[in-house]
Amino acid sequence: MPLESRTPGIRRVVGRPGGIAEGEPRDLAEDLDNVMRLIQAPKSQPPSTPLPASDPSHLNAALEMIKRAAQAMDAMEDHAQVVQAKAQELAERARYDVRSARQQVAALEQRLSESEAQSEELEARLAESEERARAAHEWLERFQETINAAFATRHQGMPNDIKAQLRSVAG
Repeated sequence: MPLESRTPGIRRVVGRPGGIAEGEPRDLAEDLDNVMRLIQAPKSQPPSTPLPASDPSHLNAALEMIKRAAQAMDAMEDHAQVVQAKAQELAERARYDVRSARQQVAALEQRLSESEAQSEELEARLAESEERARAAHEWLERFQETINAAFATRHQGMPNDIKAQLRSVAG
């Protein structure tokens, strides 16, 4: 299995412009891949080219590769810390937004409840006013009937020309 398929994050972090410190060569990802291949190589197979233990150039190259791997890991850790800080900031902002939204909902629910209560009160007052107006109208009709009845008995003995004048004034 190739290293790329097992560790997809290495090239992504190391290969991006922010993943490598300024002034470092761009082959850091390649060096890291080489280190990973050496670590993951099957132990039963001898290396394809045996290295003499006394050759310091190979040891220096290995040390350099380890340093670069450590730098890459530091860069990944720094990037992870930045991402984590941003995630915490976003989470805190989301919590604040949720609290604000809940407070707004509670305030709107309170206003709605107050408006509904006021609407019910106004409906009751309207019904009461309509009932008073209906009762007043009934009383006015009774008064008119009583007055008409009282004048009708008085006018029976009046001459027709006076009755016509009274009707024209009343009507």
